[in-house]
Amino acid sequence: MEAKAFDQLVARLELFAQRAPVAYKIRVGLLAALGYGYVFGVLAVLVAILVLLGWFASGGKHLFPVIKIAIPLLMLTWVILRALWVRLEEPEGRALTPQEAPELFAVIDDMRRRLRGPRVHGVLLTDEYNAAVVQTPRLGMFGWQKNHLILGLPLMQALSPEQFLAVLAHEYGHLAGAHSRFASWIYRIRKSWHQLMDALDRQGSSNFLFKKFFDWYSPFFAAYSFVLARANEYQADQVSRELVGSRHAADALINSSIKSVLLREQFWPKVYEHAEHEAAPSFAPFEKLAGSLTQPVAPEEAEEWLQAALACKTGSDDTHPSLSDRLRALGEAPRVPEAIGESAAQRYLAQSLSRLTSELDQGWRERVADSWRERFEHVQQGKTELAQLQEKSTQGTLELQQLWDLAYWTEEIHGGEAALPRYQEVLSRAPDSPATQFAVGRLLLTQGEEAGIAHLEKAMELDPARAVAANEWIGDFLWQRGREDEARTCFTRAAAARQLAAEAAQERASLTTADKFMHHELDEDTLATLREQLALQPRIAKAWLARKVLTHNPDEEPVFGLAVQTRFWHLSGRKYVSKLCQELSGIGHTYIVVVNAFDDDAYRAIGKSIKKVKGTLIYRR
Repeated sequence: MEAKAFDQLVARLELFAQRAPVAYKIRVGLLAALGYGYVFGVLAVLVAILVLLGWFASGGKHLFPVIKIAIPLLMLTWVILRALWVRLEEPEGRALTPQEAPELFAVIDDMRRRLRGPRVHGVLLTDEYNAAVVQTPRLGMFGWQKNHLILGLPLMQALSPEQFLAVLAHEYGHLAGAHSRFASWIYRIRKSWHQLMDALDRQGSSNFLFKKFFDWYSPFFAAYSFVLARANEYQADQVSRELVGSRHAADALINSSIKSVLLREQFWPKVYEHAEHEAAPSFAPFEKLAGSLTQPVAPEEAEEWLQAALACKTGSDDTHPSLSDRLRALGEAPRVPEAIGESAAQRYLAQSLSRLTSELDQGWRERVADSWRERFEHVQQGKTELAQLQEKSTQGTLELQQLWDLAYWTEEIHGGEAALPRYQEVLSRAPDSPATQFAVGRLLLTQGEEAGIAHLEKAMELDPARAVAANEWIGDFLWQRGREDEARTCFTRAAAARQLAAEAAQERASLTTADKFMHHELDEDTLATLREQLALQPRIAKAWLARKVLTHNPDEEPVFGLAVQTRFWHLSGRKYVSKLCQELSGIGHTYIVVVNAFDDDAYRAIGKSIKKVKGTLIYRR
């Protein structure tokens, strides 16, 4: 289903869910049951066939053909059963205890009593700017949930105690009430479908049993379940409103949005600037963060960031409604909240706050140590090369590659504003360079210049591989200026380009029984080298080589299929392929299949397709 059609379906379903919420949930449940019905129907047919084969084999006749048919059917049945057993990893974080944060656990228990909700089995503190509830089913598709409350220390540092309680009520609201159990069931079903299709894709030819059905079913189920998830966000906001009041709930939404921009655009960039001067991270970001987040944001910046957030519209790319829609549902007007005095972290983590902050700081330093060191070494190398290039530029005109390197290192060391004139100089000498068009375009957009769009479009024209990044840059630029419809068009193009790139990568990732082949088109010198390598493999009797017919980017590096027949049929084909891949080289991207009579069925089918192409027999011992 195209993105536009999906958006239209979601819009229709949202109206239907508002008019008839019970009927809508019934439809979602029936649609989920249809998916299960199809899968279990296939399982029932497979089991019936296996029982019939068992009965047939009990007579003692045709035992070998029966076994040959039964083994792949048993494997397929096992794949489906394993895929249906939904396994979700438990979330990671620093587990908090009631002794460490008694006030926090007291308010969680109070919410549980007031909402008559389920138990929270674990409270985890993380270094993310977020809060969430995560359910992990102990019994797979059959449920028995384990509930985790995830609290990000930066978010607790950014919000007042009252605002934090609003967030906490929203998250716990996802657990309380009948809607949460139904939503969790739907979520597990979605997870099951993804696991099932991934497993069947790996299985290969058995995917034909499910592909057509799920190609039709998946978009509809995704749209119906998407609307349900969106409705649950509004319901959780109403829980927050009932428990702490609409004003605190609204201020929590606005304050968290404003502070997120502060972190993204000011705090963290300044932290990582230290990597340009220090070989190892010695910074304590979460200790420093407390002061940054409790200080009032400059009024003009806060208002600008709030208006940008309010300009964003609710779309089908996120189940969360837009800020403006959530405020409207709460019945509150947007405003920049007052600066907080005491943070939620200070109130609810109290005597443990200093120790927990130190733990997160230490964990952060350990996690970023490698990338930090790489950045430091990169910058030191850049400073040396930049100095050398600047010296050369004073002595005469630089070559084109040197001029590009000068622009690149100027940006790395001194930033985009200083590098833009350098890139523009490169562009004046090489206007058909997609990399330079892209660099100039993104730097102009960074400075708020719409002229950058034309350069990014030119970069895409020269190099279609840049379509994803270029469209995302343009889309972000337009979105920040309230031009959501134009931005969505760019994001749609980026998604389509990303899908094409994924399909192209998948097409090159292996050989399948559905592939078509053509003559290899290699010259005699290359074939002679390959034959010499094959001659060094005493077990190879014959070899056939063909070029895979590619749908995506056929003019790029070719993909070859090499089918080999060994002199000893009992040798494991898979083990021999591994050995050959290590020892054969010189013809590029090549996949090898062994086509012995008793080897892998898929290998033999691929080999048969290769051998059908005239002129592919390249070696005979």
